[in-house]
Amino acid sequence: MGGPWTIPEVESIIVETWMDMSSKELNPTAKEIRAKVRQQLNEAGKSHLHVPGIRKTQDIIRETRNSYDNRPEREKKLDNPWSIGSLKDFPLSPDTLPHVLRVWKFCLIRGELLTIRQANWVAQLSHCGSTVYGLWAMAASYARKEQASVSLREPLFETLGLDSSWTQGLWESATASSIGRKHWGRGSSRFSSMFDENTVNVIVHEAEQSQFPHEEDTVIPFDEQRSHFHNQMLEMDDINTLGLTDEAIIVYSLWLSYLKKGSKWRRLKAGKRITIVKQLRNWVQNQANILASFLESDYRPYEELSRIVEGRPEKLLKLVGYEEE
Repeated sequence: MGGPWTIPEVESIIVETWMDMSSKELNPTAKEIRAKVRQQLNEAGKSHLHVPGIRKTQDIIRETRNSYDNRPEREKKLDNPWSIGSLKDFPLSPDTLPHVLRVWKFCLIRGELLTIRQANWVAQLSHCGSTVYGLWAMAASYARKEQASVSLREPLFETLGLDSSWTQGLWESATASSIGRKHWGRGSSRFSSMFDENTVNVIVHEAEQSQFPHEEDTVIPFDEQRSHFHNQMLEMDDINTLGLTDEAIIVYSLWLSYLKKGSKWRRLKAGKRITIVKQLRNWVQNQANILASFLESDYRPYEELSRIVEGRPEKLLKLVGYEEE
């Protein structure tokens, strides 16, 4: 393909977008595909990634279409409508059939036909979706990505970004991106907690209790620092008493871990650290209330959602050394 090199991630999104829009009989133009891709990148916090021009996008789609049309026969059959009769050539585990049939019926009601490829993904993900729609949306995403991977002739079918998107909420995703965590997807409004209470408690404990090990504090002696901080932490209410969702608790843990890496954190007295922990809890609780009110509203513009989930505890960041960030 001519023109500047397009990174594989963007090329894959272009192909997936084209396939998705084409499956809905939209017959998209390169201009429309570019606009959709740009929107997806913006929503994913990756607006810095370059989207090729119209001619380059047309070249990508043209080559993809040719590759897709010339794929092996068995690959072609995977995109045929699924039926119970297709089990003869494409068997599924019997225990997954009730899930597949529910999604198949859901598609019929929508005026669509479940493909064999999609049915395979429904079967594989049948214990992950909490609702029929949720399972369908997950399966459709993986099937579309698989189609794109086949068309691009990728040597490895890699789904890390998609996997993480389905296992975290929008707020958690935005926070992870803000603090520079790797391997986090865009997040999903259909996210539901995957953890039990004990696991969530472990996550919080690791963020709260690893404040002082291996630190060399120059303000007060290390042992006194540790004892003072630990005792005050024990006096604080358990975070589970605040009525926060699991996602909000994870966001709190992510921000606390990040604050501890600030250049000024080690120079702070234990009492000041405790104050920061309390203020962070209050900030998370306030953000959680704002987010809950927004999600309950009938009017939910994406720009407002972005502003909420991308919020940062700026005052606390400055206190621990993240100056003017």
